[in-house]
Amino acid sequence: MLDPLRTFTTNLRRRRAELGLSQEAVAAEASMDQSQYSRIERGEVDPSIRTLTRVARALQSTPSELLRGIS
Repeated sequence: MLDPLRTFTTNLRRRRAELGLSQEAVAAEASMDQSQYSRIERGEVDPSIRTLTRVARALQSTPSELLRGIS
């Protein structure tokens, strides 16, 4: 069984790469500190639903797209 956090962080990195964005750019668009976004992307913290929604918007995505593959 796949680790849900690993799947989520993989989806984050993949989407950010598709858009050609830096962590700094995503963090700024999501109104958070770059270090906070970096910890989320590395799987060191679980984001709240509010944070997940802000990150999804910054990545021109939806929360469900970022959670794809998690069951």
